[in-house]
Amino acid sequence: MKKTYLLSITLIIIAMLGLAACKTATPYPDVDPASQTQVAIFAQATLTKYAEMQPTQEPAEVETPMPTFTLIPEESEVPGEESTEAPAEVTEAPTEAPTEAPTAEPTAVPTAIPQPTSPADLPQPPSGHTRISFDTGTTNKTVTDTVEANQTKRYVLWMAKWQIMDISTSADNAAYISVKTPSGKVLVGFPNRWIWYRDFAQESGDYVIEVSGIAYKSNFNLKVSVPQILQFEKGASSLKALATVPANGSHEFSAWANQGQTMRLNLNNSEKFILSVMHADGTEVLRYDAKLASAEFVLPKAGTYIIKVHNISSEALSVELSLEVK
Repeated sequence: MKKTYLLSITLIIIAMLGLAACKTATPYPDVDPASQTQVAIFAQATLTKYAEMQPTQEPAEVETPMPTFTLIPEESEVPGEESTEAPAEVTEAPTEAPTEAPTAEPTAVPTAIPQPTSPADLPQPPSGHTRISFDTGTTNKTVTDTVEANQTKRYVLWMAKWQIMDISTSADNAAYISVKTPSGKVLVGFPNRWIWYRDFAQESGDYVIEVSGIAYKSNFNLKVSVPQILQFEKGASSLKALATVPANGSHEFSAWANQGQTMRLNLNNSEKFILSVMHADGTEVLRYDAKLASAEFVLPKAGTYIIKVHNISSEALSVELSLEVK
């Protein structure tokens, strides 16, 4: 009985707690579901508006420094003026030296003019030097000489600025060359051990050419050539040039042309003359052993081309060269 009494009391207490819990939970159903929905919508709208405002505010913060960057071009106006002046200085060089890679075809006096000759009033060469002079109308000279071991032979050659000099030796024992400008600048020296040299004259005047076998005696031939410069009349792309070429000798012309242009050459005497052509840097375009008196080819690079006319006969003859570049 006692156990039954305690169990009854326990059940009554549990029932009372259950009723109390039901009374506490009654306020929640009294809330209008529509008001709950409206609160949720407002909260979502607030979050959405905030989210929409954030992108507009962030770029505004990024854009605010931008006006400071617009000042940079104004601050760099001076360098801009310097850069525009530099090309003006560069464009002056081709006007002085159309053979030094000008930006367009050189246009000047027509050709068929004689090769520029040394001034008549050249001073006597320094003691111990021999002057090299070309015969009238020719473009090259070969000097045959001997130099003893540990000795040097010295020569002078007058050249106008921007002419091309082509100097080479052949010998029983190697004959090395040294070349100096009129102002004394060494273009190539004996330590280089060069037996040929080709370059544009950097100034007008007497160039000093020295030959030595160093520790050996050398019997040598020194050949010096200065090509005749060909230039087209303004607006022209073709010309004719005349030359008298020594027996078994050659006459050199030089002409500037652009990469990709077509060069056409023709000699009026195909039985006695043949052609060879190379770029001033030594790139061969038409070889001597092709034995051609006329040719047509596309030029591989811009620059000065040396056109050599070879007389393969045993007598001096005149020849007419037709040249077209377009």
